[in-house]
Amino acid sequence: MARSKGILLPGQPNGPEWLPVTSPLQPAWEDLAPRLQAVLERRWLTNNGLCMRELEAALRDVLGAPHALLMTNGTLALELLLRETIDGGEVVLPAYSFPATWNLIFDSLRYTPRFVDIGSDCTIDPAAAAAAIGPRTTAILGVHAYGVPCDHAALSALAGRHGLALLYDAAHCTGVTVDGAPLGGWGTGSAWSFHATKVFNTLEGGAVSTTDSELAERLTARRSFGQTAGQQISFGTNAKMDEFRAAFGLATLPLVASAIAARGRVAARYDAALEGLPVRTLHQLRPTDRYSPNHAYYPVFFADRARRDAADGALRQAHALPRRYFDDALFEGIVYGGAVRREDVPRAAAACGTVLCLPIHHRMTPCDVDHVTSVLARALTRGATP
Repeated sequence: MARSKGILLPGQPNGPEWLPVTSPLQPAWEDLAPRLQAVLERRWLTNNGLCMRELEAALRDVLGAPHALLMTNGTLALELLLRETIDGGEVVLPAYSFPATWNLIFDSLRYTPRFVDIGSDCTIDPAAAAAAIGPRTTAILGVHAYGVPCDHAALSALAGRHGLALLYDAAHCTGVTVDGAPLGGWGTGSAWSFHATKVFNTLEGGAVSTTDSELAERLTARRSFGQTAGQQISFGTNAKMDEFRAAFGLATLPLVASAIAARGRVAARYDAALEGLPVRTLHQLRPTDRYSPNHAYYPVFFADRARRDAADGALRQAHALPRRYFDDALFEGIVYGGAVRREDVPRAAAACGTVLCLPIHHRMTPCDVDHVTSVLARALTRGATP
């Protein structure tokens, strides 16, 4: 099988084609066009339109919760969930995530982050979370990193003992199940991302899932300026999803299962090719017999930063685009610098310095995988010199 058709980077219209770290799942135009035409004919483009309501109904089953509230993006989903769940105080959360998880907590005087270490599977360490709980703690925020579910049983018991809200950043987890069930009913609520890079996308978008009817009512008002039936009942913002993006989501949702299966075949080929090389893979970190993955990411952990950087450089020279996901934003730079010391979260610090996410998506061919793994093998054989 030949290599898949790549992408041209912005600003390089005459440059080489690149194998991207991911590729958006898109419906065929003939499946999307009638939905968009119907939106135009209804002349109802936003504000709780028909497509939005249909997609929310479909997502209740997909996410596994009686309430699934669509939002403009995953960041606003997490922000509104946090604001409607706790008034302030300390939030215990992992020192290993994307900045969207942290920004609101840093940028509001209401909240104080208490960063803790991760376990070997890259999710928040329940023991570390327990040690960080103090008199001002109001919530635990777990992150299902790379689609690996947190230890919900341990976190739920911990939150229950201390009377804390238990929230999840589930941005990576659409399609993931544990014991056959989705994760959307866990804890107080979960925030989801439907960004174009995710397994399921609405171009830009997100959602909050919860089993709490009262919380769902408050979130419904908050995403619409704090209004219900024309009455101002709370503070709020504009986080509503428009009909075009909801229509795109409705046309894309039926494709998710086959896309996950295709990603799974890519991951299996990576697993086999990387066996014996001096790297650790996600399957080694968290055996997948404990959950059903969506293969949203394929992170590889190297022995040290030098080998990671060498592999990164070698792949880019071969026109493949990996990603250092997550990098050192929390420990370095002007935004978060000093929020937590590396020595206090050694596993998170080590992961940041050694991780590289390899290309994985539903359009990749076996030849694409072989290209990536052969470049990696050569880079690792040469040591720290790409």
